[in-house]
Amino acid sequence: MCANDNGRFSVQYTVLCDQDGSTRQVEVRVQQEQGHTTLNVERDHLNRWTLNGLELSELNGIKDIDIGVTPATNLLPIQRLKLEVGQSAQFDAARIRFPELTIQPMKQQYERVGANTYIYKSIESGYTAKVYVDENGIVTDYEGEWQQV
Repeated sequence: MCANDNGRFSVQYTVLCDQDGSTRQVEVRVQQEQGHTTLNVERDHLNRWTLNGLELSELNGIKDIDIGVTPATNLLPIQRLKLEVGQSAQFDAARIRFPELTIQPMKQQYERVGANTYIYKSIESGYTAKVYVDENGIVTDYEGEWQQV
C-alpha cells in the first residue's frame, strides 16, 4: 500500500529475468480508488523494450528495470555487477515512476562500501541513499525509504 496527494494506491508486480539477472518482462498492476491500471513492459533478445506492446526506443540497450515503489529491483544490478568493496559502477535502468506510471531511462550508480552496504545514486537528480543487503543481495534496509520487518 502506498499513498500520495491523490490518495492511497496498491501495487502488485511480477519481474521475470534471464540467466544473468537482466530484466525480461515486468507486469505492474496499480489499484486506485478510480480503478486499476496494468503495465506490461518487455525486453527482447536485442534489448529493445515495449510498453503494452508499443516500442520504447529510448530504453533500447537497457537491461534493468527499477520499480519506483519497491527496493526489490535493486537486487538485480547488485547481484549482476558483483562489485568488490570500494568498487562502483554506473548503468542505465528503465525507471517506472509512481503515481505517474511513466517509464524512462535513468542513469544510476552503485558503490559497494561494505560487505553488505552499497550507496545508490541517481546521476540526474543527485539523490543518494545507503542500501543494506543480506548475504543474498536482498535489500533489508533502504535508507529513509524502506525497511524489512
